[in-house]
Amino acid sequence: MNNFLNEAVKMSMPQANPGRIPLSYTHKKERDTFYEISPSELPPVIRQNLNPRHKPKVRVTLDQRTGEVLAKIVKCRIADLDVYSPRTCVDWRISVNLEMNYEGDVSHLTVVDPGRGRGGERNKDRMSYRHLAYQIDLTQVAKSEPPSKGEFEHELEVEISAAEIRRQGQLAIAGDPKNQYEELVKGFVDNIRILARAVPP
Repeated sequence: MNNFLNEAVKMSMPQANPGRIPLSYTHKKERDTFYEISPSELPPVIRQNLNPRHKPKVRVTLDQRTGEVLAKIVKCRIADLDVYSPRTCVDWRISVNLEMNYEGDVSHLTVVDPGRGRGGERNKDRMSYRHLAYQIDLTQVAKSEPPSKGEFEHELEVEISAAEIRRQGQLAIAGDPKNQYEELVKGFVDNIRILARAVPP
């Protein structure tokens, strides 16, 4: 998959394909730490949409190289759609989330117990590919430092720009015939299907 995406970056460059908008590529090494947070500390829009199967958490992301805090986020999962793909080697899941920046101090919060599912710390070696309103993240995750043999997980995520999907959705709700909401969603699904077909048997 890494080779497939790197080749896509090369083919999008102006020298190889004049007139095409190129893909951008970044390589990041980050560490996520998850903290428990009470729903009472969250704004109403988050509390009202909490999924009872997923407790709210604060995710603090650090740059492994510099120690800089890159983000403090509260993510609220709204819904999942699991897609069975019998003609490819992978199935996939579409998740809809609410996210907000966390402005508080995490020093009073408790680190999530890693024994209760995803929590504690995760060290991420991530390659991100961005094109138009879409971002593809290919990530190797280690749950311990240094990682033990076989402790790695590999994740492939496709994200659509939240700002753009909201903008086009608002245009669609307003009845603007020039809205591109459906085209934006179709492009998102097409990206997933292309990646699924690229996974070798």
